[in-house]
Amino acid sequence: MKRKKYGSFALPRVIAGLVIGAVVFAVIDRACADRYNRAVRNGFQNIGGIYERILKGYDEGRTDGAFSSIICNFYQADYIRLARIRADGSFDTIYETDYDIIPVELSIHDWIYVTDDEELLSEENRHVDSVTNGFQIDYKRCGEIRTIRDGSEKPLIANSYYAVSLSDGITEGFDVINRSLDMIGWCCLPYLEVDSYCIDGDTLYLGEVRERTAVFQNSSSLRTWEFDMPGQNAGLAALVDGDVMKPQIMGSYVRPDDYLKAEGDLFLIQNLNDIDAMENSSKAEEFRSRGNIYSSEMYDPEGHTTRGLMNVLDIGEHRYLIEYVMTTASYTEYYKPCLIILAVLILILAVWIPCLAAIRPYSQYRKAYENNEFKNNLIDSLAHNLKTPLQIIGGYAENLKDTADAREKAHYSDSILKKINEMNTDIEEILKTADKTNLVFARTSLRKIFGDASAKAGVSPEIKGDKMIKADRDYLMTAILCLIDNAAKYRTEGSDITVTITSKETVIRNSTKADKFTPGTGITIAGRILEQHKLKLKTELKDGVFEARITKR
Repeated sequence: MKRKKYGSFALPRVIAGLVIGAVVFAVIDRACADRYNRAVRNGFQNIGGIYERILKGYDEGRTDGAFSSIICNFYQADYIRLARIRADGSFDTIYETDYDIIPVELSIHDWIYVTDDEELLSEENRHVDSVTNGFQIDYKRCGEIRTIRDGSEKPLIANSYYAVSLSDGITEGFDVINRSLDMIGWCCLPYLEVDSYCIDGDTLYLGEVRERTAVFQNSSSLRTWEFDMPGQNAGLAALVDGDVMKPQIMGSYVRPDDYLKAEGDLFLIQNLNDIDAMENSSKAEEFRSRGNIYSSEMYDPEGHTTRGLMNVLDIGEHRYLIEYVMTTASYTEYYKPCLIILAVLILILAVWIPCLAAIRPYSQYRKAYENNEFKNNLIDSLAHNLKTPLQIIGGYAENLKDTADAREKAHYSDSILKKINEMNTDIEEILKTADKTNLVFARTSLRKIFGDASAKAGVSPEIKGDKMIKADRDYLMTAILCLIDNAAKYRTEGSDITVTITSKETVIRNSTKADKFTPGTGITIAGRILEQHKLKLKTELKDGVFEARITKR
């Protein structure tokens, strides 16, 4: 019977584990996708509440347009318009996304707005303070930022992160999936950090800018840009200290032209009365029926979702307009790092756990197989070793029957008893080997075991080398004794037995006149004991030299 390998036990379990893992991954993936889609929808709605609070502050005189601009840069969308509605229905714009301005946050209260607008760059308009909050905006020009921004991609991960972070699940409770969505976005969110810069008049010069994420902020950058700054006088240079928050380039806006074009008859209107003129417009009807609110979604082939919302609300004695548009990434794009980690983890568990589960049945099978092989080998060796003693006993018994001499009877009786004792001894050794399971291992000298076994066998082999092994000393010595006894029994008269011990193998050699070798019970017992010590016995008879070679299994 061919011996089965471990793989035949592990493979079916691994396949089952992979199927279960795939189901688990699909369930987790579906749950995360549903939660993500709800989060971005809720976050998109909730960002309107932030814009509403900005307008309330504006209506109460606590904020101005500059402050509104800064807050909108923290809670950015692809397009934002905040306006007060005049009595004639026209709009007095408080803040509208300016795609020609790139904000740089020096600190929470200190900002640089990069622009090419000469009016904003003029001396009298350079500094803008909010009414009550102490915010300051300096308008500067900076060609380096333009160079960086021209190659920037749509801020889908950024928008998705803002939406998820602003969803109710994150802000109002602790949910594992929502928290993980928030953390994944935070770790993947790229930002541009200014390592060095200087200001000369109305121009900001950048020295080094790094693109980082929360994960890589203390290690290598994702990308780095280096620029030549002009001569740095002591009053001009502003090399950023690593202990201080470094300036960040904000406001990566990409105008949502596809959405604005599709919704242009309602979005971007310049007078609220224009909506009343849309008698045949389903959008205008929806706007009125929902209480002066209109929202819609648009999907592109890559799975990105663009959402827009327009809201007219009463604050105090005035009416205000809020319009904003935000594009978010698909779930798989946003959650890609976590999906990869989850898939790898499930794959490892789906393979590792079944492999562990297969160890026990395989060990039981191997033990049963080895016991069966031992029994088969034992039967063969017993048939060989007991045949001759039984023939001798039979001859003694016949002689005992035919003789009347008392001395001859005693001789034949003693011989029969001696052979029977020898056979009993062999059988006891066999049974002891078959039943031995509780091995006690300890480090011991292999040379010392050979020496003790040789003394017990009454021979003096030449022993070369030594090594320390973990073994049940007395039990292993039984195997060595069987091998030494076999070598002594069948060696050529006057020849020596040699034992060579190396780190890789142990070889017992003796010269013999035998022309063939059939393993006896001693060799079988020795092989079984060595197997239990995770060793392998190989015997060979070649050119009158018998070798018993012990190696690792």
